[in-house]
Amino acid sequence: MTLFEKLNLLWKFLFLAVFTYGVVSLTCCEKNCSSSNKCTKSEYSQTDKDCG
Repeated sequence: MTLFEKLNLLWKFLFLAVFTYGVVSLTCCEKNCSSSNKCTKSEYSQTDKDCG
């Protein structure tokens, strides 16, 4: 494997990781958000982090 191929593979894995994290974050956020699309503290939520 050349250096270029290794960097290309690394780039693909990084993109996949960031994309997956974004999808999971949005999916979890939708479950805790009100109709105003803002995350609110839920009595069922273990964390009180804001989305984005």
